[in-house]
Amino acid sequence: MQRWFTTGRLGLILMAAAGSAWSAEGPSTRTGFYVGGSIGGLEAQARPVGLAPTEDPKIGSAGRLRVGYWVTRHWGVEASYTGFDGLEQSFTSGVFRARGESVSVSGLGRLPFADHWALIGKVSLNSTRIRDDGSTGSTADFDRFRGRSGNLILPGVSLEYDLTDRLAVTLEAEAMGAGGDKLQLGYGGVGLRWSF
Repeated sequence: MQRWFTTGRLGLILMAAAGSAWSAEGPSTRTGFYVGGSIGGLEAQARPVGLAPTEDPKIGSAGRLRVGYWVTRHWGVEASYTGFDGLEQSFTSGVFRARGESVSVSGLGRLPFADHWALIGKVSLNSTRIRDDGSTGSTADFDRFRGRSGNLILPGVSLEYDLTDRLAVTLEAEAMGAGGDKLQLGYGGVGLRWSF
């Protein structure tokens, strides 16, 4: 999970840097509405609950849909939905399996740094829900991994490359905070963004 928090700090730095006067021009400075989507993986890290893990957690599959608006060339807002499944962690008492979803509202900072390239920092508010997906063995201890949780400020970062003046490829990574009381989540994915 440490790499997600390091990525988060980088996201905050990018948010701050985006406010500086940057001279790069081009599609990556477009303002207005956009939509996008990505596919990738969701990592879940179980915090200690008195169970002994028998192997590393498996990364689940995830998909994200987003809609946003660039108010200026550096600042924007975004709403997104992330669905995921295939999360799995083996313990001596059984196997925890989960799926779920997360809804987020984010503030964005954009830093164009070269022709067609931009770094985007993100700070989000989200609500995440984790549901059981066929856990086996003694499942009573898994209750602290499931449920709904709200997360306040969660940093993230993405790299964008403009293929055309409206279409961009995105690569993103972010911490998603808690899912249930004792599960920490992180998302990484690749996708497309279309500007109107």
